[in-house]
Amino acid sequence: MADRYWISTAGTKYWDDDANWSATDTGAGGVSFPVAGDNVYFTAASSTVTCLLRDHEACAIISIANGGILDIVTFNLVSSGVMTLTNSNSTIKIGTSADTGLTTAGITWNTGSKRDWQLLSKINCSGNWIEPNEQIGSVTTARGAVTFTASANVSKQYTNNMFNEFTINEGVSLTNTTVCQYTTSGSSKTIINGIINAQTFSMTCGSKDVFTLGANCDILGTAGAWSVFIINTSTYTNSKTGTFSYNATIYNGINSSSTNWLLTGDFRNATFAIVGGSSASGTGIFVSGTLRIKNLQVIQSANNDVIVNCATNNPSFYISDTINFKNDTATYTLTWTKGTGTITINGSSGTHNIDFQGKSIEDVIFDSVGTIKQIVSNFTTDSISGSVGTLQSSVAGTQRTITCSGTAVLTAGSIKDISMGVANKMNAKACTNLGNNAGIVFTDTLKI
Repeated sequence: MADRYWISTAGTKYWDDDANWSATDTGAGGVSFPVAGDNVYFTAASSTVTCLLRDHEACAIISIANGGILDIVTFNLVSSGVMTLTNSNSTIKIGTSADTGLTTAGITWNTGSKRDWQLLSKINCSGNWIEPNEQIGSVTTARGAVTFTASANVSKQYTNNMFNEFTINEGVSLTNTTVCQYTTSGSSKTIINGIINAQTFSMTCGSKDVFTLGANCDILGTAGAWSVFIINTSTYTNSKTGTFSYNATIYNGINSSSTNWLLTGDFRNATFAIVGGSSASGTGIFVSGTLRIKNLQVIQSANNDVIVNCATNNPSFYISDTINFKNDTATYTLTWTKGTGTITINGSSGTHNIDFQGKSIEDVIFDSVGTIKQIVSNFTTDSISGSVGTLQSSVAGTQRTITCSGTAVLTAGSIKDISMGVANKMNAKACTNLGNNAGIVFTDTLKI
């Protein structure tokens, strides 16, 4: 191992030219250029010049403190140590990588440092990734295709610093040390085969081509929010058969007028919020499969219409706590286009509000003995079945109407302040009549 100091002070010079390197800071040039195991320093003494690769190279740590540019072009650079950029305008430049691009044990940018990458510049990182809360590269071209190959802490606060492609290898765990922007709706790929630990911070992941959750992946977090954008022709794949650990809020965004995909999977500990864009109307299409969640929120935010499409892929839902369909304004609408799946309202304890805002929804199955399910607004469905703890209106003495075109049979529970709209519509077997009900036939039970 040796230390190598860049001493060139003018123009563009080459990494593999011995004349540009010294064994000491400000020393004479002519020592061998850096190879694997050597520490590389660009100090203030060597001014703002460009070090250009013209072949594949390797070294240990890299410190750029001279405001200069390290230009990898389309070659491979393997840095077995951490890269640190400490000076204003110190820059890592990478072309569209033909092979592995930059491989490093970690990168730390500081205030004023830069990156000049193409959308598909390849970066493989096996250590911490630390950024200042400021833009460190071009909004359109500086994102790169980044793969994390070992567990690390990640601090990525500034929106425009998001990656174009983002991959976590299996067995790798990333921990957010701040609010973290990984990818956004304009990015190409998000592939999570490892674990993201968001702790109590918010994070953003998005894609317009590929969004993959691997069989052994997980998302951890107890507060904040996970914002997900899956748009245009993006292919969503969820190979995980178990439950995701995430128990904060998932915001599955509808990005204006694009095609927006709404994910499925076992997120039973989380609140799932479908949120419309702020500038234009949009449609969110659920992918096929089953979505298991704690709370469901479908929110029409200001100044746009929101359409949630379940009819294309016919997903099914399991919701253990509250359901809240919400219109923020009277001018714009929230539309739920039902499919042929089912909505299972489950849970084992607590009082939960169910508010479908008068929408026509999928077949409803109750599996909620031990809970109180309070109907906030009228709704329409094709069928009702299952068993409840207590099914009642959210306002005592005020009936809520459930319009059901098909069969309606409950096999256990208590019912209060519920109307079926027409006589003898629901058969309530072994259910307790708590009063002020209409259109319900109680069998094998007594009215209290």
